[in-house]
Amino acid sequence: MFARDIERIDDTIKRLDESPLGACAGSGTSFNIDRFHTSKKLGFKKPTRNSIDSVSDRDYVADSIYTCSIIMMHLSRFCEDLILWNSAEFNFIKIGDSFTTGSSIMPQKKNPDILELIRGKCSLVYGNLISILTNLKGLPLSYNRDLQEDKVPLFSAFETSLDCVRIFSKNLNSIHFNTNHIIKTMDKGFLTATDLADYLAKNNVPFRKAHHITGNIVAYCENNNKNLSSLTLKELQKFSKVIKNDVFNFLSIEKSVSSKKSYGGTSTSNVKNMINKYKKMSSKKESRKKIRLAIRSKISGTSSLQLTATASCVQSVQLSSSFIRTSIISLSISGGCIPFLLRHVRIRIIIILQQPLHHM
Repeated sequence: MFARDIERIDDTIKRLDESPLGACAGSGTSFNIDRFHTSKKLGFKKPTRNSIDSVSDRDYVADSIYTCSIIMMHLSRFCEDLILWNSAEFNFIKIGDSFTTGSSIMPQKKNPDILELIRGKCSLVYGNLISILTNLKGLPLSYNRDLQEDKVPLFSAFETSLDCVRIFSKNLNSIHFNTNHIIKTMDKGFLTATDLADYLAKNNVPFRKAHHITGNIVAYCENNNKNLSSLTLKELQKFSKVIKNDVFNFLSIEKSVSSKKSYGGTSTSNVKNMINKYKKMSSKKESRKKIRLAIRSKISGTSSLQLTATASCVQSVQLSSSFIRTSIISLSISGGCIPFLLRHVRIRIIIILQQPLHHM
């Protein structure tokens, strides 16, 4: 999910890499200007192609808020998984005390408030997206005063997303997995039933029939308070003579996991390879690029002092809300503020990719 978010941020920055300077009030100008020259000087790839459209275009605002919305949706889904795993019913993980709060009435309870708040903030960013889309839907070409209302949803989406990505990264790093308990729960729910059906299919039993045989075996287990791995060969052969002693290799949780070797599958070897892949991507390639990309953001109209402060800020990978607000005031919305903030969100997501991998 987060790798796609990084790609989506890059795509968004690529689409807004056009300079509107020279479009003037909407029809261009009679003065002898060179828009390609000014675009290059300001760090844009090219000038916008249509002056009337340039004045009224807010696609880049909608794109940016949409990108933030998808990031928040991914965070929200991840938070929901962690909230469930943290519950007494699952008890798969323990969240650090710094990211939980006590109950007002139940002294034993630890509420995963930070995760719940991030999940709730997702709807706020969704609201920002609906706000800008609704604002734009009925506007004719060229500038309309309605467009000044694009700032609040844009910067609200950025500020919320940056805060949530930053705190989620820290929260994720505080989690400890209850490995022994997780292993004990693996025998529940007949997790290897599909592996049993696959075993039958690999022994020339049509899958429709293999599915039916497996269903009967599971029903037998439920009626006799057993799990698949506790069945004897004699019991299994009551349902199909095809079943031989090697079936127990398919009923083991460890064997089941290790057998999922197709690309993207969940076998231990696959997961280790993917972890190594993301470690390399996040710790080498991305770490070398992140500061350079952030500094090269199209920050038009900024002084050398502002640029130095921006570079220093990105280098430390710390961006306070007050700095965001200061940047909003000092940077041109169409010049550099959006790509700068997008790239900062990008850096934060890379940190999320790095955090859990260091513990594996």
